[in-house]
Amino acid sequence: MSHERGDRTQLATHEGALVERVAELYAAPPLSPTRRVRFDARLAERLGASAPRRRLVVAASLAAAASVLVAVFGLRALSPRGVVPPPTESTPLGVAVQDDDAILAMMGPIADANDALPEDYRAISALVIGE
Repeated sequence: MSHERGDRTQLATHEGALVERVAELYAAPPLSPTRRVRFDARLAERLGASAPRRRLVVAASLAAAASVLVAVFGLRALSPRGVVPPPTESTPLGVAVQDDDAILAMMGPIADANDALPEDYRAISALVIGE
């Protein structure tokens, strides 16, 4: 069956007979009039009850979300803060100035700022700036 869906408008005779046979085998047995009335009543009851149930589910979901938000932000506001050390003078990267001084002291005197850079940084600088 390599036919595309739009190739044929009707089934062949043997295919139509097969489809009808399968439909007969899987068809639900007909309901008696009293069972049909009961089925219709239960169906109408279920369809009518879904709207209030849906509202209840939405309300419960909103309440749960609100309680989670209150718990998260409430616990955050009430949580004890650790002892914060006194602020020190720092660079934009957050490294204390004392640390910078210690690092510079370990490196020793530097005549040229480029000498302090790693070799690959100097190569990039030479390519970009041309020095």
